[in-house]
Amino acid sequence: MRKVLFFLFLTSYTICRADRVDSLLNRLKQDMPDTERVNTLNYLCYEKYLVDINQAIPFGKQALVIGRKANYYKGMALSWLYLSYLYHGKGEHEDALKLVDSSITICKGHGLEYLKVKGLNQKGNMYGDMGDIKTSLVYYLEASVISERYKDKKTLIGAYGNIGICFMASKQYEKSKEYLRKGIALCDEMNDIKNKGNILNNLGGVYLEEKKYDSARVCFIEGEKLFQKANYKRGLGYCNYYLGFINKQEEKLPEALQRFEKAGAIFLESGHTSELPNIYTCIAEVYLRQNQVSMALTYAKRSEEEAEKEQSGYDLKEAFHILKEIYESMGDHKTALVYYEKYVVLKDSLFNSESTAQMAEMQTKYETDKKESENKLLQEKNDSNAKTIKQQQYIGIAVGLICVLLIAFAVVIFRSNKQKQKANIELERKNHLIEKQKELVEEKQKEILDSIHYARRIQRTLLTSERYIGRNLARLNKKQ
Repeated sequence: MRKVLFFLFLTSYTICRADRVDSLLNRLKQDMPDTERVNTLNYLCYEKYLVDINQAIPFGKQALVIGRKANYYKGMALSWLYLSYLYHGKGEHEDALKLVDSSITICKGHGLEYLKVKGLNQKGNMYGDMGDIKTSLVYYLEASVISERYKDKKTLIGAYGNIGICFMASKQYEKSKEYLRKGIALCDEMNDIKNKGNILNNLGGVYLEEKKYDSARVCFIEGEKLFQKANYKRGLGYCNYYLGFINKQEEKLPEALQRFEKAGAIFLESGHTSELPNIYTCIAEVYLRQNQVSMALTYAKRSEEEAEKEQSGYDLKEAFHILKEIYESMGDHKTALVYYEKYVVLKDSLFNSESTAQMAEMQTKYETDKKESENKLLQEKNDSNAKTIKQQQYIGIAVGLICVLLIAFAVVIFRSNKQKQKANIELERKNHLIEKQKELVEEKQKEILDSIHYARRIQRTLLTSERYIGRNLARLNKKQ
């Protein structure tokens, strides 16, 4: 019943993905700005990349053409990055490197740090696949430092996974598991099932190196379920490969052959041909153990051809080794010696005596870079705190000055009010004196006026008497 429910869920998820692709295709038929069209084409490129590389490439190229015309730098950087993924998956490493370098360059020129991290991780992946672990780790470390600085959890997931792989290659398993578990924790936090599946595969690879097959099997089976939910073909191919490897180690050869063949079919169907040489080598080893020499030789030859086509030195070395084993089992020691010599020459060119020292140097560099990054962040924090303290001191001084000015202003106003009060009291006193003096003057004036009026009355009285006397004298004179 659970299998039926799981199958129904997986079917519905696949239909949802198909609906999303159809929706994006329908959007392209609409009239939209160039930037939006570039974004839509890039989304389509990524959706198709998860299923079929060859179908994805035209969308990436078209997005790049329109992005260049529109000077849409973000869209161009993403297009170059996705095309690098695609050509890397096809085994065309030289073209893939040029494409990712273009993406990184434009990111540097226009401040697209989060896309630059993706480009650095991609370069790390490519050099790792080519067997150059030293250069691979350099790019992974640079990517992780930037991601930690900007607290970019999504890209930090990839950085942790890649660093874990590099430490695994240097046989520092505990250090590898430390970073891989950090990546898984971030995936759970971000609900990123695809990358969680990838890191689980890496963690399973560490357990394989430690020959802890049960722990490894748990990781790969859980990863397989996550990749089925995400419909991520490449991840499914790796899960089947690793589960086949465990079966081979446990001498469960029919189960191992079934898993390897399924992995090869998935990689071939999805266009990830760079994985085929290793798969064919594994199938050849199983057939050789089953004493089916003819089938073993057929797949070993396929491995050699695919490795040469993909220009993969590591896979070609493994192909030479299985061919040497096959020809020895056939009794053709001359041909076996030829392949053994090829194997030794290629092995010496890929892995030299400095490998362990280089990895130790890279680890030291990583720890140093990380410490420098932490010190830089701490210094920035201290500078920020010092700046804040200085600002607070300036604010305190300013507030103090304002308080002093306010107090001085208040004192001035208080003294001014006091002086005004004194002046008002003095003015009232003077006004009172003036009023008193005015009253005195008015009283004196009244007395003077009264005297004048009295004198006038006396004068009038005297004048009347004189007139009377004068008339009488005049009358007497006439009588005489």
